Amino acid sequence: MKRNIYFETEDLDFYSDSTYLQMPSLTEMFRRRKSAVVTDDGAALSTSGESEFEQYLQTGEASCHIRFPLHVSLNSVLEILNVSGNRINFRPARSFDEKVSLIYDFDNSDIAVHAVFRLICHPDPRLLWKSIPVSDDAPFQKININSAGIDLPDGKKLAAASIRGRLHANSGRFREDHFAVQTVSGMWTLMAVADGAGSAVYSREGSRIACETFMNRAAAVLGDQNSKINVFLRAEKSEASRSGIMLQLEECMETLGNVFYDAAVQTRAEILRKAEGLSQDTTIRDFDTTLLFVCIARIPQGYFIFSFSVGDCTAAVYTDDPRYFKVMNIQDTGDFAGETNFLTCLDLTPAGRAGFVSRTDIHFVPDFRAVCLMTDGLSDPIFESSSEMLSYSGWKALWNSLMISGESHLDPSVSTSAADNAERLRKWLGFWSRGYHDDRTLVVVYRPE
Repeated sequence: MKRNIYFETEDLDFYSDSTYLQMPSLTEMFRRRKSAVVTDDGAALSTSGESEFEQYLQTGEASCHIRFPLHVSLNSVLEILNVSGNRINFRPARSFDEKVSLIYDFDNSDIAVHAVFRLICHPDPRLLWKSIPVSDDAPFQKININSAGIDLPDGKKLAAASIRGRLHANSGRFREDHFAVQTVSGMWTLMAVADGAGSAVYSREGSRIACETFMNRAAAVLGDQNSKINVFLRAEKSEASRSGIMLQLEECMETLGNVFYDAAVQTRAEILRKAEGLSQDTTIRDFDTTLLFVCIARIPQGYFIFSFSVGDCTAAVYTDDPRYFKVMNIQDTGDFAGETNFLTCLDLTPAGRAGFVSRTDIHFVPDFRAVCLMTDGLSDPIFESSSEMLSYSGWKALWNSLMISGESHLDPSVSTSAADNAERLRKWLGFWSRGYHDDRTLVVVYRPE
């Protein structure tokens, strides 16, 4: 039976990056010791002069292996990448802080030397996130990932994607974001994004109803070729200047405002019907959701862009010429982080009509590079401040980051389909940003190069 002797050494810390553990010689470990050398019975052993231990140090000929506590397996702590001789390349697989031993066995000897040290592993935090499936029994099922692409009649392309955030995946919760896209009459491109409130138990359904019902109501009017707004847009313009076009279009804004108002009223009514049909204890506030709706009309002189918003989603028209750049809405924010307003809380009575109108906007551009809509799960990590989110440089930086070559970035070439770019967008949305792990949704209409 082997006789065991022990000493403790300095701690070893390993962090998230790939690293290696070189099995050191007994002499190296002995130099790092911070305790006396003791035997099995706790008696101190001399380590100087002609002692038996000193002789082992001088030979240095020993096989070495690492021993973890009985309740720990090596593979659960370290992701082994490769082993070469006495060198182990690994990556910490989980948090770990316990004492382990390097055991040195000498040939033709009954002694085993245990160099004991505290091994501390700090894994990559990205490896700690789990992806737990949602319950199959829960009402209002929603897929974790969604994407869509449309090749538009004017040559532009639309790509949209939405992913479940790491926070929701880690706890097995549903994606609460939603988007909807549609083209109408070859003239209109309609887009909606919504972010269900984390505090509302059925907000995932609220965001779906908000996007789809609002869009369907608006599409019914905008698809009518005889509607006032379409008659105006098809008419020849005697004044082709931007100011002249804007002046004429403002005459139709009341009509479009009525379209948005009616869509909001019908959407809220649909959410209320859903709540009342579920149970007596369910209220419309259980479906709280934000909503951002943008529609683009193509005319010979350029593009009209209209928006309606409630909550903290964001939309912008990004152009090559900074003079035409515009953020299409102002986020609703409160006194505390994450505080916002919801479609379900809007005053849609006649008395609240004036406040509703302030949530709409209009813009005209001869052309644009991109029109982007996003939920706050994306805008928060992208823009460091509200001033950056309102700046041309902030959106230019975003656009440039989307254009970096690679399969997880947007490819603006004409040959790449909108559906392919929607899948690229889905991959891009999964980027790592410490502290920002909410659902992310992005809809982009862009001009191919």
